Amino acid sequence: MIERLFRTYFWVLTFVFMTCTSYFTADMFSTLVRLFVAAPTPYVETPKVTNHAAYSKLRAQFAILNKGNLFDTKNQPVVASKEPPKKRETKTDASKTASSCDPNGQYQRSSLPLQLKGTVIASDPSYSLAVIYDARRRKRFVVRVGETFFGIKICRVERDKNKGYVKIDRGQGRLEYLELGAAAGRGGGSYRRKLYRHYRKLRNTKLDLSKVRKLGGNRFRISRNFINQMTGRLDILASQAAIVPYFQKGRSVGFRIYNIRKGSVYQKLGIKSGDVIKRINGYEFTSPQKALEAYSNLTSAGNLSVEVMRKGKAKNLSYEVKD
Repeated sequence: MIERLFRTYFWVLTFVFMTCTSYFTADMFSTLVRLFVAAPTPYVETPKVTNHAAYSKLRAQFAILNKGNLFDTKNQPVVASKEPPKKRETKTDASKTASSCDPNGQYQRSSLPLQLKGTVIASDPSYSLAVIYDARRRKRFVVRVGETFFGIKICRVERDKNKGYVKIDRGQGRLEYLELGAAAGRGGGSYRRKLYRHYRKLRNTKLDLSKVRKLGGNRFRISRNFINQMTGRLDILASQAAIVPYFQKGRSVGFRIYNIRKGSVYQKLGIKSGDVIKRINGYEFTSPQKALEAYSNLTSAGNLSVEVMRKGKAKNLSYEVKD
């Protein structure tokens, strides 16, 4: 009897398994596709800057978050010393002078209300990505190695056997890690309120899209310099639309974009709410590994051809990239 029921309703078990699997991988797929959708960004005439200048500007943007003490990592009070300046050098705290992201440092499990949901390991560690979930605000964020994330620095994204890890530096020698599958901590103090204010600020950020050039039909012209700027601000892109994997007959065939904000990058590029991104320059996004491979090949492309499915019909969006 049990065997007969199992054979009769085996399709139900299959459907439940597929649903759970797609939900678990939705965070990683939806986050990665923003890298590709963000690539075809509008044309904006901006002065050329060196890599050093762009890096300095990015650090200045995060300085406000660091001063806001987002994770309650308050600096130790400065005690006035009566000793001559020369003698102060002999009272240096080794924990405070330790280099950031010390590879030989002792990393402790983090108590922050953050949970590691997924990782993508690249051959070049600087391209590795991680999806971090804030348990209090119930928001997901994608981060790269070397980025400053709400006052903490992302040191490394690693994988040991079947487990993934993200090593972080909270400053003042506090080295911690997040483990894939582990529950979020309960620390952080006023983290929730500060994150909420930061998220609202991102949603209200206005981008200069006045120089977007539509060549006619579904053809656009964009600037490579602006592409590089936008890929460095994934937090803004993530706040302008929602992206989830799209399945046909139990197989992922692309990503569906919806809840696009009015005046966003996606809207300026001709993408409409409900569109399903299937291919870019012939690359299919059927797994995180293929998506990462496609991203590395598309960063230097002179033209981008995006195949989308809109209301059941195939359409092609073309983007001309100018240096």
